[in-house]
Amino acid sequence: MGTDYENIIASREPTFELRAFTELYLELAPLLRSPTSLCIDLSYPSHFGPSGMVPLIALVDHLLDGGWDIGYVPPEDGSHLATYWESAGWRQALDDRELPNPRSRKTYLPIVRFADHPRLNVCVQSAMDVLSTTSEYPGGVLNALQWALTEVTDNVLVHSGARGWLQVVARPKQGMVDLVVADCGAGIPATLRQRYPQIASDGDLLQIATERGTTRDTSVGQGNGLAGCLRITEALSGWMNIASRNAHLRRGDDGVIRVNTLTDFPGSIVALTLRTSEPINLTDALWGYTPPSAFEISHLTQSGILFVLENETAIYGNRATGSELALRLRNIMNENPAESVIVDFAGIEVMSASFLDEFIAKLANRVGIATFFSKVQLINKSPLVERTLNEVLTQRVRAE
Repeated sequence: MGTDYENIIASREPTFELRAFTELYLELAPLLRSPTSLCIDLSYPSHFGPSGMVPLIALVDHLLDGGWDIGYVPPEDGSHLATYWESAGWRQALDDRELPNPRSRKTYLPIVRFADHPRLNVCVQSAMDVLSTTSEYPGGVLNALQWALTEVTDNVLVHSGARGWLQVVARPKQGMVDLVVADCGAGIPATLRQRYPQIASDGDLLQIATERGTTRDTSVGQGNGLAGCLRITEALSGWMNIASRNAHLRRGDDGVIRVNTLTDFPGSIVALTLRTSEPINLTDALWGYTPPSAFEISHLTQSGILFVLENETAIYGNRATGSELALRLRNIMNENPAESVIVDFAGIEVMSASFLDEFIAKLANRVGIATFFSKVQLINKSPLVERTLNEVLTQRVRAE
């Protein structure tokens, strides 16, 4: 595919994550003086991750807007990598540059693009839908993930002057979540230099960006976004990467912050890998500020948590959907432990025994039937749903 292009660059790293992308960019940067034709060969890596692909797609999109002719060599057709490229949205983003509305997969949100807050809100909600139905998280973790995701993506719209790209991947077996956001806008050092013109080093500016109260304009924001993300990363023993213009800042799980040089990347990359197996006191992490719960707007009422099944899914006939809804309900309860719960079955006449076993019976049996029903109220059940639920509860108790 690359024979008709003036320049060909290839990634020879077996794993295409952020480090492999930055190495590829070092080879590409000298070619960026004027538009030309370019082929990017990605046939060699045996693993691709969002921290490599999201900034690559943002860069290709930016170059195409600038008049470049860009092609690429993908993984071999028919391979599991090609299948993942398709489901992750990477192929469509590179080929068509037009993405459908976010469609969540079991453990990840395919790459999405946002250029305004209405679209961003849809993307963030889709990401939270993925996370809340993938694993059960200790208290505070989902709120921390949503806060970090919202802050980083909002920075793109407020400061960069460019559209942003986002991908979220849950890794439940490892107890981790990856959040990656990239844009090809003004770049963090350039925006901060408006307020700190005396600081010449991009690396110093990235370090300042992770300090509380750093912002280019106090009338635009308080400057707590990246600083708060760093505090969350520290509390969850994770990794944080910020790459922009001529600097790359990395906070490893050893707690050490390192700053390396980069060759004028046109924009910003923020990649967080956060451990999700331990609770977090988000108020402490955010200097005493308590952000709204991840589910406060959609589920919290004056009477407690209201979980309206018709609003959650239109499928009530299989274990997989029941299991996902049970995870979401448990996560909502973990984030709001003091609240009582109302599960509203209104408008649903029939539910399968397998669905109700996964959604209600297993959860009730896990915490204890009496404990569960002292906290959770089930309302508006049809006679058939009530009979089916009673049967599966009885069977579940006997099975245990």
